[in-house]
Amino acid sequence: MFSLSSFRTLLVLTLSAGLLLVGCDLDEEVEETDEVPQIPVETLVSESSNFVEQINLTGELEALDDARVSTQAAGRLISLSALGSEVRDGQIIARLDTASARAGVRQAEAQKSAAQTQLELAEDNLRRQEPLYEDSVISASEFEQFRSEYRSAQANLDQAEAALEDARERLRQTRIRAPFDGVIEDHLAKRGEEVSPGVPVVRLVKNDPLKARVGIPERYADEIERGTEITARLRAFPGEAFSGEIVFVGSTVNPANRTFAVEFEIPNPEGRLKPHMVASVDIPRRELEDVIVVPRRAIEQDEDGDRVYVVTGPDDDPRVEMRDVSVGPTQGARTAILDGLSAGEEVIVQGQDRISDGDRVDIRERYQAVDESLIQPRSTQPRGG
Repeated sequence: MFSLSSFRTLLVLTLSAGLLLVGCDLDEEVEETDEVPQIPVETLVSESSNFVEQINLTGELEALDDARVSTQAAGRLISLSALGSEVRDGQIIARLDTASARAGVRQAEAQKSAAQTQLELAEDNLRRQEPLYEDSVISASEFEQFRSEYRSAQANLDQAEAALEDARERLRQTRIRAPFDGVIEDHLAKRGEEVSPGVPVVRLVKNDPLKARVGIPERYADEIERGTEITARLRAFPGEAFSGEIVFVGSTVNPANRTFAVEFEIPNPEGRLKPHMVASVDIPRRELEDVIVVPRRAIEQDEDGDRVYVVTGPDDDPRVEMRDVSVGPTQGARTAILDGLSAGEEVIVQGQDRISDGDRVDIRERYQAVDESLIQPRSTQPRGG
């Protein structure tokens, strides 16, 4: 049996061991709470660059020329250029039956020949009568009669020549020619149909280049000029940009919406762009030199102004510093910083909604170019344990 003193000794030892274990646990908790948590972020290493401020507008593309080509003669339509054919200015794109027109030419040629014969006869008579008149063999009135017949024969020949030219023109009109370079877009009449002058037979479209007209607010009147290069983007071609040029700047302002007209052209040598496609058009306004450009989402705004968060401190202990900045123009997802940032500083572009000044951060991704930082963020979620 244990004695009372032995029991007391065992109790003291047990309590001492328990207190020692509790003390160790407390030390571990103190050590754990001393570690400051790191907040995951993504950063952009800022650099100086030029920033082009642009006006963004939407316009509908149109064909440079779009015509319903009509016939000028009457007749039966016997041929049409195939749909989609590329034709040149002056090329034949449709034909009418020429039988009637050729008969008209032959008739006019016969009439001219007869008129020519009559003129030659009248001229010969006048020439033979002239010496008789000079010798007073015939009277003045008789000589005038021969001269009148000559003038009439000359007029008849002139009329016959005009009729022949008209008949030949009607024959030429049976060949319908393209008024400009373009593509056969539609047949408006069918082969075998009888058509009349003025009836459209073919739709011809010139789609290289394409054009569009947009209205620009009057406050930009001094900044837009002919020859300025523009950039167009279309939903049908995601990720692609098409260059063009302003070819017309209106000289008047529309009082209804306070805009002035601007027309631009976009080369389309491969025919990829189509009339009536909708284009988002960027027109350069001004260029800022040597500014810092950051994603728009990196900037926080409130009644006190604009700010960003930058990473400072050594690599093993990166900390957040709130920085007031002067913001310039925004273009799409990019914003120019005019003051408050220097090239080489790391700007937090993702995760800034969970940080405060002085927080310790974990840089999950470090971007070297602003375009890279605009891509969907890699991950700023805390790492699982």
